[in-house]
Amino acid sequence: MIESNSEVILKKLLRRAVELWRIGKIDRAFQQLEVIQLAAQNRAEVLMLKLELYEATGQWRKMISVAHRLTETEPDNPFWKICLANATRHGISIDFAKLILLKALKTHPDDALVNYNLACYLCYENDFEAAKAHLAKAFASDPELESTYVTEPELAPLWNKI
Repeated sequence: MIESNSEVILKKLLRRAVELWRIGKIDRAFQQLEVIQLAAQNRAEVLMLKLELYEATGQWRKMISVAHRLTETEPDNPFWKICLANATRHGISIDFAKLILLKALKTHPDDALVNYNLACYLCYENDFEAAKAHLAKAFASDPELESTYVTEPELAPLWNKI
């Protein structure tokens, strides 16, 4: 399949924005994103890069806006709900973030990362029994997560309990 000229240009612009971000020139990466035509601003790859840049710069309200847009355009992707919860946790409150993940569990009950992130939030609230239950679900869905949880500071209260 031959890519259209606009697709090639878009990929180059995105690649350049990622390169700028990786070398620490975040302001220039944002400028590069502005170069992308308005029609491409709602593409998932553009929005994902914006999420990462907003997270790297602590622009939580902007990250919330982009993550919310992604949850609406791709409601079956639990990752966007996790991004929305993360931004909400930092930009608004952990209580609202927890509600986002609880709602995500209704449509993605066995998603490892939804359960893992919810366990982190529950530890923050000292609800260790519920946190352990969600970690168990996360590990059952993705056994590789079990090796990473001991490096997660938010799960430190559970390190000796599981």
